[in-house]
Amino acid sequence: MSYTTLYEPFFKDLIQRLNKVSRDLARHSAEENKSWVKICPKDKQYWFSCSFSNDGFRINLTFQHNNDRDNRDAVNHLRNQRATIEAELTQEGVDTNLLGWDHLETDRFLKGTKRRDICLIRREAAGRAPEILNNPQQAEEYKQWAVETIPPFVKVFHPKVEAYLRRQKFGW
Repeated sequence: MSYTTLYEPFFKDLIQRLNKVSRDLARHSAEENKSWVKICPKDKQYWFSCSFSNDGFRINLTFQHNNDRDNRDAVNHLRNQRATIEAELTQEGVDTNLLGWDHLETDRFLKGTKRRDICLIRREAAGRAPEILNNPQQAEEYKQWAVETIPPFVKVFHPKVEAYLRRQKFGW
């Protein structure tokens, strides 16, 4: 089954729902022929994404600086605030038992720039993506989970990432 018939309707509906819930994000975009949706703040040095993967349906935070050291430092900065972040997410109604904090060891190059991903939360998949997306009830459950989970993540992580980037850039 092709992307157009499988992923595209799922992610287009998810984007519409996210846009209704959260106007704080600069844009939501479903890249053509991808099994993920990119949720971008105004700064392009980082973004959130929601994706199907081999191990489930997950929300990631990706850093893309000019060098991997800066990306790694940004991830470690957030890890050092783990207890505070988890407490804030709990207040927002997020089940922190699903948190992964997994560093995705995928040093990928995107237009010549390294990027570093951290998996923030993962929902176990009830099967492979095609099985889920071909079942309207299951697809609806995953969309609803994403709509309920992404805005609290952005609310909690966005200011922390922005503060970190300001300190790196301006020293304050």
